[in-house]
Amino acid sequence: MISYLGKSHGFKFVLGNVGKEHDVYGITAKTNFDLIKADSEILQEMAATPAGGEAGETLVTALKSRGLDIIADRVEDAENLTTVISLGADYAMGDFLGEPLEQLEDRTNIESFEIV
Repeated sequence: MISYLGKSHGFKFVLGNVGKEHDVYGITAKTNFDLIKADSEILQEMAATPAGGEAGETLVTALKSRGLDIIADRVEDAENLTTVISLGADYAMGDFLGEPLEQLEDRTNIESFEIV
C-alpha cells in the first residue's frame, strides 16, 4: 500500500517512534519509507552504529545513501541542534530556540540564528 500510494498519489511516509537503532535498517529495507523520525539521542546512536556494509559506513550514512531524509525530534537547545545537523539530520523538531521569555511585550528581546 505504501508503495502504491507513493507512486500513484505522491504520498510520503515517515517511520516514526524509532526506539532501537538496529531495527531501523531492517524495516527500511523492507518498506519504502521516505523519512525517519527519531529522537536526537537515537540519532546519535544511529550515527555510531556500523551499518554492516562498506567499511566505515554508519547506519545514518547507509540510510541517507538510500535516499531517506532524517528528522531529529526533541531537539532542546542550540548545541543539540548543531549536533544533529552534523550527524546528518535533514530536519529538526523541538523547543530549541532559546530560553523561555518572561515578558512577551519586551520588543528588545529578539532571537535569531543562522544555519550555514
